[in-house]
Amino acid sequence: QFATVTYVYQVPNISAKLTNGFAKSAMRWVTDDWEWSGVTSLRSDIKTGVPSISFANTNSTNLVTPLTTGTTLEGARMIILGPLNLPSDQVSFKGGPTTTNIGVNGTPGNAILNNANIMIPNPCSYTANANPRVGVGMNMSCFGNAGAGSLVTLPNTRVNDWDMTFRKRFPLKSEKRTLEFRAEMYNIWNHTQFIGAATGQSYDWNNWKTNGVLVPTNGSTGRYNSAVNPRLMSMAVRFTF
Repeated sequence: QFATVTYVYQVPNISAKLTNGFAKSAMRWVTDDWEWSGVTSLRSDIKTGVPSISFANTNSTNLVTPLTTGTTLEGARMIILGPLNLPSDQVSFKGGPTTTNIGVNGTPGNAILNNANIMIPNPCSYTANANPRVGVGMNMSCFGNAGAGSLVTLPNTRVNDWDMTFRKRFPLKSEKRTLEFRAEMYNIWNHTQFIGAATGQSYDWNNWKTNGVLVPTNGSTGRYNSAVNPRLMSMAVRFTF
């Protein structure tokens, strides 16, 4: 969901309420002819696809991963065991080094989505194999229960972005000669706002193929990896005559 608000506000000229010549002139120079405008953009949390599962430590000989669904035309659909979104008090992204203590949600402290509720279906094959991880034959169990186009909410990805412009005109003894000051500020409050994260997990193929055990290998899972730009400011002065 998106909402965008644009606005322009011309600050009232305070000097118009004064009668003293010097005070009125000084006040006009400082307080009059200000204009404030901006664009405020609001967006709810991002919806993303069901996290994928891939395999690491494969090779071209004895550790070759088969076509998961038995066809190049259809990608694997995951098996959803339960809710993928965690309660807000369980969401965390304070993980440690990406190379040690890797769990299903990444390194300890990373828990954006509940990856433990995602499994990959056993792959298809032309004939059923004794080891189901090599293939269970050509049947619908090769396809998971996550419907095509299924979406999951990515927490902490709301955007609350404020872009503002401040403009002041200084008359120089004539309405035809003015000095204009303009300040443009994007993301003026300098919020840290995430817009992307690593959600999929990879597993060691040999452990899965041989023992049916999913051993995570990707410590970056559960880490936010992109954000809106930090505050940017631009200022300019223009002389018009």
